[in-house]
Amino acid sequence: MWHLGLGNANDYQEELLLKNLHTLLIDDKELKHKYQSYLDIELIPETFKMNREYYYAYNNLTRWIYPEESKADKDLEKDEELTKTLKKLFDKKLSPGLEDDEVIKKSPKTFMIVCEYDSRKDESLMYLERLRRLNVDVDVAYFDKGFHGMLLGQTSDSISMRNDLISYVKDNI
Repeated sequence: MWHLGLGNANDYQEELLLKNLHTLLIDDKELKHKYQSYLDIELIPETFKMNREYYYAYNNLTRWIYPEESKADKDLEKDEELTKTLKKLFDKKLSPGLEDDEVIKKSPKTFMIVCEYDSRKDESLMYLERLRRLNVDVDVAYFDKGFHGMLLGQTSDSISMRNDLISYVKDNI
């Protein structure tokens, strides 16, 4: 939400996103289905699910929800500014994981830093698996205690993260 400029989102806006109701803005059912397959929790490699009960609890309770209709879609029609903002979520520059396989498979060798406490962790892991399935060479540095922006810090994990990145660049570029 912060990336969309909704840093001070109200309860309605937060609920809308948490319940995936913003997907009501995708009119094309085929496109909606494609996005759903790109963001399927089953894409997360088992290695990253180990000892994390929330994946299994979530998976047993429900799947990614793409509602067909809701009272929210009527509310969205009334709030043109919010609708315009939320549609940015489907911009592939902001959400590269929504890019088609034909484009992703042309990616060069890739290095990903993934942190357990990053709000984009799951999306990163799903994208990582899509890259792998498309035969893109991917190396991953996973930080179990890491968080978004940690690379800039001065903790031992931050330093380790920077060293991993520097080593990768030296060895591969």
